[in-house]
Amino acid sequence: ITAGNDPEHLEDAKEEVMQDLQSILSEVDTSGQGVCVQASTLGSLEALLAFLKTSHIPVSGINIGPVFKRDVTRASVMLDVKPEFAVILAFNVRVEREALELAESLGVRIMTANIIYHLFDQFTAYMADLEGRKRTEAVAEVVFPA
Repeated sequence: ITAGNDPEHLEDAKEEVMQDLQSILSEVDTSGQGVCVQASTLGSLEALLAFLKTSHIPVSGINIGPVFKRDVTRASVMLDVKPEFAVILAFNVRVEREALELAESLGVRIMTANIIYHLFDQFTAYMADLEGRKRTEAVAEVVFPA
């Protein structure tokens, strides 16, 4: 944290924040396919993105602060591309009621936690459940020889 009234210090602080932001933005998948991530601070966003990268979970969008309807709308784009990524991982932030209602009506999942590992556990359980459903559907469609 940098504080002071000196314009030079202010410019240095701005430059440092911009470098951090550029570093974080480099973690976003430029293909546009991945989950959306919300965090309470720049530092927690950076930590979450690093963890998701090592876990091979792609990220298509990031934001700092509460989850609003616009965030749900952004995540809903994945419904047409890769529905399993129509997810918002909300780390240590609140989710506005209107956002929850919109997410439910559109089919966007919002997962919340105050611990990074809990978000990871929720997401991996969700992906495992989707994979199980796909297998069940595939077995139901397979024609076995008599």
